[in-house]
Amino acid sequence: MKLKSFWNSFLSAWREILIGFASTVLGIAVTIGVDKKLEDDQAEEDKRNLTIMIINDLDKSEQQMQELVDFYRGYFDKAEYVSMHLDQIDEIAGDTLGAALKFLSIDMELSRLKFAQMAENILTSNMSNWTTLNNVKFMSNAEFCYANRKRFNEILVDPDVGKSVQKLFSDFHDKILAGMDVDVDVVRKTVSEYYKTDEVRRYISNFKWVLDQQSSIIATLHQLNGENKWLMSVSSKDIEEYIKASSKRAPAERPEVTKESVVGTWLLDIDHEKCVERYTKSQTLTINPDNTYRIVRVADAYQTSSDTAYTHTDTTYGHWRLEGSNLIRIFESIKMVPAAKYADNKPICDYLAEIKEDIEKDTASSRTIMSDILISDTEMSTMEYGKGEEDKARLVHYRRK
Repeated sequence: MKLKSFWNSFLSAWREILIGFASTVLGIAVTIGVDKKLEDDQAEEDKRNLTIMIINDLDKSEQQMQELVDFYRGYFDKAEYVSMHLDQIDEIAGDTLGAALKFLSIDMELSRLKFAQMAENILTSNMSNWTTLNNVKFMSNAEFCYANRKRFNEILVDPDVGKSVQKLFSDFHDKILAGMDVDVDVVRKTVSEYYKTDEVRRYISNFKWVLDQQSSIIATLHQLNGENKWLMSVSSKDIEEYIKASSKRAPAERPEVTKESVVGTWLLDIDHEKCVERYTKSQTLTINPDNTYRIVRVADAYQTSSDTAYTHTDTTYGHWRLEGSNLIRIFESIKMVPAAKYADNKPICDYLAEIKEDIEKDTASSRTIMSDILISDTEMSTMEYGKGEEDKARLVHYRRK
C-alpha cells in the first residue's frame, strides 16, 4: 500500500514537472513565434516603404525631365519651322519669329535639373537595403533608371556651337538695350539673317539630337519604372497613400518657427531645385529684430533671357510678422540701380525706372507668405507665394550668412 502511494506521488510530481516544462517550452515557442512574426511584418513594411519611395522618386524625376523637354520643344519646333520656311519669312507670324530668336539664347548648361538624391543614396549606399528589397530585377531596373537620370543631365548641345549662337542673340539684345526700335520687321530681318548661317543650322541639328536622346531616356525610365510597379505590386493608390502619410509625418518633425530663429541674414541658394528665376545672380534676405526686412538682389536684365546684356541691383524694403508658423513679408518700397559701366546709358536707366514704377504700383501693400518653414541654425526652406496665389507657390532655400 505504501509502495503504491509512493508511486502515485512520484507520478504526480513528474506530471507537474512535465506540465511546467511543456508550458515553459510552449511559452518560449509562442514568444519566439510572435517576435518572428513582428520582425517579418516590420521587414515587409520596410520593404514596402522603400520600394514605394524609390518608385515615387523615379516618377517625379520622369515628370521633371518631361517638363524640361516640353519646354525645349516649344521653342525648337518654331525654330525648325522657321529654318525650313526661310523663303516664306514674310508670312511667318511675329510670335513664331520671336520664339525662333529666343531659341538661340537657350543655355542647357544652366537648365540642368536638380534631382532629389535621398532615394538613390539609400539604394546605392547601404547593401542591407538590397537584402530588404530582395528582388534583383527591381534593383537592377532602379539602378539603370538612376544612371539614365544622370545621363539625361549630361547630354548637352555642343558647347562651341551653343556659345556661338548665344553670342548672336546677345549681340541682338545689346542693340535693343542701346535704344534701337524693334518691330516685327526688324525681328524678321534678324531671324532671316541668323538662320541662314552655318552656326545656327548646326545648332538646330545638334539640338534635335539632344532632344531625341533625352526623349529616349524618358521613355526608357517610364518603361522600366512601370515594370517596377508590376514587379512589386505597387499601384497609383499605394503611391498616393505613401505621399499622404509622409506629408502627415513631416510637421511633427519640424522645429518651432520663432522670431529668434528667423532673425538674421540669409543667402538664397541659387542652385537649389526650383528655387529662383534663372536670371538672378545672388539674393540676400536680412530679417531685422525690429520687424523690418531688406532684400538685396543682383540680377541680369529683368525678365529677359539674356545673361550678358547688363546687371542691376534692386533693394526691397518692408516689414514682417509671424502668423503661427507663417512669416509674412509686407512690401513697402524698392530701389533699383544699374551696373556701374552702364550708369550713363539713358535707355537702361529709363527702363529700370519703368520697372520700378510698375513694381511699386502692382505690389503696393502686397505681402509675401513664407509658409511650411523648415528651419535649423544654418538653413531655412520655405514655400513662398503672394496672398491668394497658393497655386503659384515656389520652393526656396536659404543658408544663413
